Amino acid sequence: MSKKIDKEMEKLADARPAELRAKYEEVLGEPTRAPNRAFLLRRIREGLEAKEQAAKEARKRRRDAADDSDKRSSDGLTKLTVE
Repeated sequence: MSKKIDKEMEKLADARPAELRAKYEEVLGEPTRAPNRAFLLRRIREGLEAKEQAAKEARKRRRDAADDSDKRSSDGLTKLTVE
């Protein structure tokens, strides 16, 4: 998906199963006892991609919210203060 994820996966290609399980827990937040390298690598990639996608969506929401606030403030309306 992204070059950053591809580089991370290249680093993990030669990792031992214990290292993969540690990375799995780091990325997915839950421990595993699975010994299957292909499974661990696939799930780690999916977790990294999901985190990247969530970060992109959060940035988009913040950007949209900032755009909306700019539109609201440019309505020509002013804030009134009550004393």
